[in-house]
Amino acid sequence: MAVPTAAQIDKNRSYPRKMAVSVADIAAELDTRATSVGYATGAGGAVTQLTNKSTTVVLAKPSGRITMHAASLGATTAVTFTVTNTTVGVNDMVLVRHSGVGTLGNYTVTAAVALAGGAFDVTVINTTGAPLAVAVEISFVVIKGSAA
Repeated sequence: MAVPTAAQIDKNRSYPRKMAVSVADIAAELDTRATSVGYATGAGGAVTQLTNKSTTVVLAKPSGRITMHAASLGATTAVTFTVTNTTVGVNDMVLVRHSGVGTLGNYTVTAAVALAGGAFDVTVINTTGAPLAVAVEISFVVIKGSAA
C-alpha cells in the first residue's frame, strides 16, 4: 500500500478529520482519568518471606511488595522463589524491581509467570563479587493480558 501524497490527503479531508476526532476522543477520555496509570490505593499488599530466600510467599494482590529473608546470597549467585498469586493469569505479565533495602544495582530481579497461571517465579541475582545478607525488598505489578 502506497503512502498518500499531500495532494491526495487534501482531496479527501474526511480521513484526517476522522483521525483527529478519534485522537481528540481518546484525549478527552484520558483527561477524565487520574493523572497516573496503575492500581488504586488498597489494591496492593505486602508479604515477608520466612525461613530462607527460596521460600514461597503467598500474596493474592495485583501489585505489592515482597520483603525477602535476610539470609546470605553468595557472590554472583541466583536464587528463585515462587509467589503464589491467584490474580495472575497464564497470559499476564509480571514486572518486578528491586525497590528497597540493599544497595540498588547490586541485584538483578526478573519474573516469569507459571504456565498454568496462579503464580510467578522471581529470580534474584547478587551481581557483586561478595556475599550479601540483607532483606531485599521487591515490588511487583501484574499486567493483565489476553491471547485473543
